[in-house]
This record gives sequence, structure tokens and C-alpha cells, in this order.
Amino acid sequence: MAKGKQAKGSHKRPSKQPHKQRHQPPRSAQTRRNARRTGISNAFNSAKIEEYLTSHGLIRVPIVGDGNCLFRAMADQLGLGEDAHRDIRRKVVETIRADEGYFVNFIDSDEVEGVEAYCDEMIQDGIVLEGKTDEGVWGGDIELEAFRRAYGRAIVIYDASAGTPYVKPYNGDEGKSLSTIHLWKSDCHYESVRNKEGPFDGPSRVIYKVATANLLS
Repeated sequence: MAKGKQAKGSHKRPSKQPHKQRHQPPRSAQTRRNARRTGISNAFNSAKIEEYLTSHGLIRVPIVGDGNCLFRAMADQLGLGEDAHRDIRRKVVETIRADEGYFVNFIDSDEVEGVEAYCDEMIQDGIVLEGKTDEGVWGGDIELEAFRRAYGRAIVIYDASAGTPYVKPYNGDEGKSLSTIHLWKSDCHYESVRNKEGPFDGPSRVIYKVATANLLS
């Protein structure tokens, strides 16, 4: 799967493991301690973001994890319904193609050869062949930026690993009242964020005024 230079909210599909189990060297005590700290930190941050959502009257709208979760969540936020994820993906990819000179800076040339090849991969939203369904190619930072450009929306991310919401991408929009979409993120999975009291149909009505890069009020 295509992957950008920036840290993306996506990863490659797991490769098939060999039948023969490889010997894993024992981890040092320090490595084990670091792993425990990471696990504790992740759990703390996840609980912290859930507490933030609850205290602000917000909930997560579950999104199916089929490789299209980012685009499904975007479609839900716009009030188009999850099934419009293909239209969102198509417009995002068209935006990347149209501004090749900009987006080429964020595409890892070791992973894919240029914007055109990247887009050829990213346009894949899952197909059914001989009764088997392939997942869509997962979107991330590049697609978030392309969405912002295509739809003119600020994107608020409620990041379960960071423990704090932030605006991404953040391009000097301090103090401006912007139309926003609100996405919850955990590792590579995205869900839609809405007001607890609704509405659950139509565009999200969560209100946000951009004030800083990492703090909502």
C-alpha cells in the first residue's frame, strides 16, 4: 500500500507468516519495562480522550473497519451516509492528482513511484472477486490534507493514542470560525464523532472554533 513520508494513520496489510516459527530472542528487562510503560501510556491516553468526549457531550459513531473507515467516517460527517465513501475517496484522489507538485513532497519514493502510482493504489476501495472481498487501501495524513483542500473543512482529530484532540492538518487557521469534521482515531482506524443528543442523520453539528493546534474549548 502506498505510504507517505509523514506518519500516516494507516499501515500495510500484514504479510503472510511462514509456516516455520522463527526463534525470538528473549527481551531484556529494560525492553519489557518500556513495553509496559507504552501499554500503560496508551491505555491512559485512550481513557483520557474518552473522558474528553463524554464531558463535552460527544460520542463515537462506530465505523466498519474494512479499509475504507477514514472515507466512511468523512462521508458520515458530511451527512452523506457511510455508503458514499467511494465518492469521498474518488474526490480525495482527484485532488491529489490535480496538485501533484504539492503532494509529491509527502509520498515516499521508496514505497511507490510518484503521485500517479500512489493514486492508482489509493483509489482502490475493495472489490469482490469469486466470492472473496479485498479491503480498500487505508487512508491517512495525505488523504486528510487532500480532503481539507477539496471540501474546505478543518479536521478535528480525537486521537486515542495522543490523549488530546487536535486540528489536522493545521495551517494557521487560528481564530477563524471554520466548518469542521470530527474524527476519532485509534492507530489506523477512524470513526465519526457526533453530539450525544444528535442529530445522527445529516451533517455533524459538533461546533468548534479553531483556537490552538492541540486544544479544544
